[in-house]
This record gives sequence, C-alpha cells and structure tokens, in this order.
Amino acid sequence: MKSAAWMVAVLIAILASGAAARDWVDSPQMVPGWDGRTTHHMGVSGNAVLGYVEVTQWAEEVQVTFHLPPAEYGGPWLIEYAAFYLSGTATRGVTLRDGAELEDPPGEISSDHVEFRPLDSAWPPGGWTYVTLKSGSTCPDYLLGDEGECFTVGIELVPGDALGLASGEPECRGWGYVDGAWIDDTAGENVVAAVRIGLYDLGLSNANRSTWGEIKDLFFNR
Repeated sequence: MKSAAWMVAVLIAILASGAAARDWVDSPQMVPGWDGRTTHHMGVSGNAVLGYVEVTQWAEEVQVTFHLPPAEYGGPWLIEYAAFYLSGTATRGVTLRDGAELEDPPGEISSDHVEFRPLDSAWPPGGWTYVTLKSGSTCPDYLLGDEGECFTVGIELVPGDALGLASGEPECRGWGYVDGAWIDDTAGENVVAAVRIGLYDLGLSNANRSTWGEIKDLFFNR
C-alpha cells in the first residue's frame, strides 16, 4: 500500500515536470436521476455534475472506489451495473480493479472484458450509459460484496470522450491515472468521475423474501 506522502510526492513531481496538465471544463448541469432498476445505488447522488473532462486534459484512466454500505436485509450486495455519464463513439471495456480500502490507489485489473459504447457521441449525453456487470471471459458470474468492502470500477478514456465530473462523495473515492501514477482526485480536487453502481440486497429477511423469484431471474435468465 502506498502512503499518503508517496502520493503527494508523485503529484508534486508530475506538476513540476509540466507533464499532463490536469484541466476540466467548468460546465455545471443537472443529470438524470436514479432509474429505480436496483434497490440501492451509489455515486453522484446530488444529480448534478460540475463539468466534464477529456482524455488529453485529465487522465488516461479513471476509477471510482465505493465503500459498500450496510444492507437493510443482511446482504450480501449484488453489484448489478455500472453507469457512466459519458459521451463518445468508441467501444471500450469496463475495468474492474482490486481495491482493499477506500484510501488505497486502485490495484491490479480483475476484469476488463465487459464492453459497451456510450449512449451519445457528443456532450452532453442524454442520459446515463448503463452497463450490466454480467459474466465475461474474466468477469465473475456474480459480483458480490459485503458491508464495509470496497468495489473499484472505471474506464480508460479514449480520444473524443467527455466524462462528467462531480463533487466528492463520502463513501466514494475518485482516481485518475496520469503518466504512470494514480492521483487521488477526491483528496486533491474534491471531485469524482460521474460513475454510479447499482446494488441489490440479496438478504432474505422480512419483505425482501418476495423478491427471490426476481433474483433468480436476474441470475439465470440473462
């Protein structure tokens, strides 16, 4: 695990070298709310972005680490989708990375084979691009997480992309990969990429027992 001092030193070195100026376009706007397809979601809860970033201005890759909350019915959480407030034309993969703690830089890639294309080609997009995190060549059949665990997800930015940038969230941490190092955007800029995750509480207590048939459909009828 890299220390906070190490991360600050990397940032100072990058700024001193003049490599990769990190700029974003100040363009506040409201974004569509949660669509209700899962029992819980995380990320950009205020339904607004501050502006947007482009690959040449911000980072080669962005990641968001989510600290999973308590589950009302006992969990575990099924992480059903990632959603991106993103415009662009290229097909690309969702990148899942290891991440043990909220303050730790993203780790090794655990999956990058779930592909998608952004909803719209130009900024601003008409809505969120939802990507179901189902089985792929390296993606597990079921992405499960317990309360207190961290889940890290993001994308590589490609030329022509514009990705929303929002205020930092208490249970989310934003990261940008710049010139070979991860920069903590939440600690440094108090921002996070406009990425959401949708969660199902798979606990079977109380009223949630009635959803078991829906959960089986989710697992087996894709």
